[in-house]
Amino acid sequence: AEYGENKTGLLEKNLCLMNIGGDEIFDYVIEVQLVRDDNKMVPKISWSFPEKITEQVVLKSVPVFCFPELNSIDTSLNLDSERHSDETFSFVLTLSDGGKRFGYCRRFWRSKENMVAECYCLLSFCQAFSLFSQILKCVNKKREVGGYKSVHTFLHSILAQPFPEPG
Repeated sequence: AEYGENKTGLLEKNLCLMNIGGDEIFDYVIEVQLVRDDNKMVPKISWSFPEKITEQVVLKSVPVFCFPELNSIDTSLNLDSERHSDETFSFVLTLSDGGKRFGYCRRFWRSKENMVAECYCLLSFCQAFSLFSQILKCVNKKREVGGYKSVHTFLHSILAQPFPEPG
């Protein structure tokens, strides 16, 4: 069950906050874009909050999880918006110590000269799909309207807030 949707919500919140040291609700928000590399499409991190990512598992794994069906995407860069709709999904990274880190993704297709596939991914030790989905929608809107500076301000304000109570 999702965080806050059952009677163990308080327990889930406490376990989540113990995993993250009680400080921050998420670790990273990452923007991944599909870019052409030779004759294939490759997912690359194009932006992140915070700016410096030091964890190799994040650098290597997350871009692939943002586009798991990569082999079936047309390599001609003629990405038809009719075939690809915006979507929100999640995945779980299993850590070497058996712990879990949850990835929440908001993927969309920007219309420029060609369609460009982009994905925002939020990583957290907390299970809160609805909450993080809303945050990622806001990140997308803030970037469209105010650019990355607006996104940074928004994400800093979220980290300053306590984790929401269940319910």
